[in-house]
Amino acid sequence: MAKYTLRELVEVAKSPNKRDRNLLAESLSRLVLSTGRKLSETEQNIVYDILRHLIHQVEMNVRRALADSLAERTDTPHDILMALANDVIEVAHPILTKSPLLQDVDLIRLILEHTQQ
Repeated sequence: MAKYTLRELVEVAKSPNKRDRNLLAESLSRLVLSTGRKLSETEQNIVYDILRHLIHQVEMNVRRALADSLAERTDTPHDILMALANDVIEVAHPILTKSPLLQDVDLIRLILEHTQQ
């Protein structure tokens, strides 16, 4: 994957094209989340707000990469974790098996939701 400047990523974020949304999510995962570096509160808010908007609009392989990147982080917002944990098993697996933030009540809720479906 090519490297993009922040300005280019902002332009990609404005695009309605699914390929561009995939690119943005992959870039955020690779450049910010996968590095393991500590984000400032402002950076966290920006990255996670973008992911909240993208998470249901990107392809499964991109969601899987996001789940891999977020699974062991301790700063991932609960709503994003739950969205990924409630996805297809290929996406949910890293979150369900590695996340230190999911509680028993979250897992029970997921089981109940899937049982009712």
